[in-house]
Amino acid sequence: MKKVAILVSVVLLATACSETPKAPDALVSDKALAFAEAYLNYDYQEALRHVTPESEKWLRYAASNLTEEDIDAVNGQEEAATVEADDVTWTSDSTAVVAITASNLMVKDSIGKAAYWHEEAEYRLTVVKRDGRYYVRMACPLRSERQSRD
Repeated sequence: MKKVAILVSVVLLATACSETPKAPDALVSDKALAFAEAYLNYDYQEALRHVTPESEKWLRYAASNLTEEDIDAVNGQEEAATVEADDVTWTSDSTAVVAITASNLMVKDSIGKAAYWHEEAEYRLTVVKRDGRYYVRMACPLRSERQSRD
């Protein structure tokens, strides 16, 4: 009986001390948020760490369209853009779409036009699983689903 009690105690202790792995929704949300925070604050080098290799061209495209005025505006803002995940929708075993709400962000609309500030915007990010890790997959430059202008 003592052996059973000791065995049960050891199993319970091992279970209590082990780290619980994150659920896939949390992993996907974390990756989307890390990417969105970097991207929307124009830290493309950091954003690059969170995307698939084929998405790099879209980050390079976005970076190539920044003007000195855009950079000065981002550097001069008092608060960085903030993001939160609203919803995760799985489209397959390895692909999910994460709805993101961003606040206090500068939006670069098109080449030759001045950037402008938004109080809030919504994005949908596709996150894919490759080699056991999650990455944001960009098929085009990031565009808001909805924007509320200041």
